[in-house]
Amino acid sequence: MQDVIVKLRGGNPYESKRTLSSRLTRNLAAALPLSFLSVNATATKDTTSQTEEALLPHIRDANAAVTLLLHEDDRGLSKQPIVVIDEFDLMSTVERSHFADLLKQLGDQRVPIKFIFCGIGDTVDDLLEAHGSANRYFDGVKIERLNVSSRWDIIDKSATALGLSVDDEVRHRIAAISDGFPVYIHRICEKLYQTVFYDEEIVDVVGISHLDTAIVETIIAIEHFIRKPYDATLLRTDGETLELVLWALADHSDLTRTQRSIFDSYSKILERLSLPVLTQ
Repeated sequence: MQDVIVKLRGGNPYESKRTLSSRLTRNLAAALPLSFLSVNATATKDTTSQTEEALLPHIRDANAAVTLLLHEDDRGLSKQPIVVIDEFDLMSTVERSHFADLLKQLGDQRVPIKFIFCGIGDTVDDLLEAHGSANRYFDGVKIERLNVSSRWDIIDKSATALGLSVDDEVRHRIAAISDGFPVYIHRICEKLYQTVFYDEEIVDVVGISHLDTAIVETIIAIEHFIRKPYDATLLRTDGETLELVLWALADHSDLTRTQRSIFDSYSKILERLSLPVLTQ
């Protein structure tokens, strides 16, 4: 959260101490109790520019952050800046809760700032972990998964920019694998074009062989992000059973499934592994 406050102030963390720290110290002295102040002065390693790291406040809580921003009118805060925070769902629950509290305080004191939080979740509460009194400050906009034509647009435009064309079967397979999530299209296309770049022959049309290699490279690139929770599940005493349940959950592109649908997938997996099929 402190990084966001620094960005909002428009300050350069390597700006000269004479131009920044004196203003910060003056504002903080007027705005915050002494117990909230904790400043550091550390020299940077950039000897060529001969600058020192600025004295920056340690923001202890939402009240301190709001108080600081309220005393920054001389830095153009009245222009109503917009703060965009991407991949918000990757933050810890505690950090997200702090942001919810910050937004409530900003709204209560009418600080002219707008926040846009981007992340994966069914509701705003899922992302912000907001308490009830803060809900009136939030408005959720659900972004649906991309339709097929939009998935193709990403593929076609990126390929055209590189002077390539993509085989129709490759386009269809990437669109299907992505399930409408642009991040997967971006990842696969990135590996796809790298494969073309390293091809010994000059490539004009991206084919299936390139896609097969790209998919393997994509899986390797993202495996470490999902491997840890998967392995943690398997280490449980009931890990073998839970592994089959995870497979059953992943057996369909729908993110929301009924218990019956999951059980049908689970039964199908047991049957293929020649294991006794359970009754529901």
